[in-house]
Amino acid sequence: MAVAAIVVSCSTTAQRQTLNTIGGIETSATAAVDAYYTLVVKGKLSTNDVPKVSRAYDSLQASVRLALTVVQQNTNALAPSGLLTESMDLLNLVNQIEGKH
Repeated sequence: MAVAAIVVSCSTTAQRQTLNTIGGIETSATAAVDAYYTLVVKGKLSTNDVPKVSRAYDSLQASVRLALTVVQQNTNALAPSGLLTESMDLLNLVNQIEGKH
């Protein structure tokens, strides 16, 4: 997890809080996707939606990396609201797929 390494080198409280927010978003998304993949591997969910979930997760990870870059370069930067929206979209997708089965 990229966030953990960066939090140690934070120079301001605001920067640390922003990185903690980004880290929380990444952690919850990773947990949801890991749980989804576990259900797929166990045969409880079909593999039909794996590409969709994988694309959404990859997109979120790219957004996390971008947000981390911005925060590292600007100690007053906030976590982008789009990152939270993208995370919620991913969590809703996983919940919707799990709810169908």
